Amino acid sequence: MNLLENYIFTTETAMLIERTNEYGEFYSIVIEKHRNLHVAMSKQKLLEYNLKHFGSSYRGARDGSRAVLGNIHMYPIAINPAQNIYWFPSESITSPKSIWIALHCVIYFEDSGNGRTKVILTNGKSYFVPVYYKAFTKRIDHAHLLRAKMEQRTQHMSSIILERLSEYETIDLTENVLLC
Repeated sequence: MNLLENYIFTTETAMLIERTNEYGEFYSIVIEKHRNLHVAMSKQKLLEYNLKHFGSSYRGARDGSRAVLGNIHMYPIAINPAQNIYWFPSESITSPKSIWIALHCVIYFEDSGNGRTKVILTNGKSYFVPVYYKAFTKRIDHAHLLRAKMEQRTQHMSSIILERLSEYETIDLTENVLLC
């Protein structure tokens, strides 16, 4: 197995699973649209690595989700809102069984019984995620709500900025002008 040292999420990145090797060391399986990769980081470290790459942290992303969504169970996180990359967990991030899924890559999901949910991703493959359908539905709903509220806030800020731009006067700084 070829292990990458690190990995940056893109819009092709669909799912993140954690495994251990024969020495008990954690690594992540990254499922993309056309391939699977193995990264020599636990899922938590890989999430943190990506959040820092995009200017945040896991704690910051979780706290931001809490500020937007209120007090819920299992926060989705905004990895990179500019590229519409929002992720949600199947379980707590500290659980070795936790799987992280990119919201924009989920095409369809259904109850498959026995505490599992069948998820079909944009890569055309289906996966059985070990989480009850009702819990999965709640987590994906929270992720959709986070994305919608973040988009709404971004659009609202754009309209405020446009309103304020019309109020400003232009000053020619090539002339000797007292600015205070």
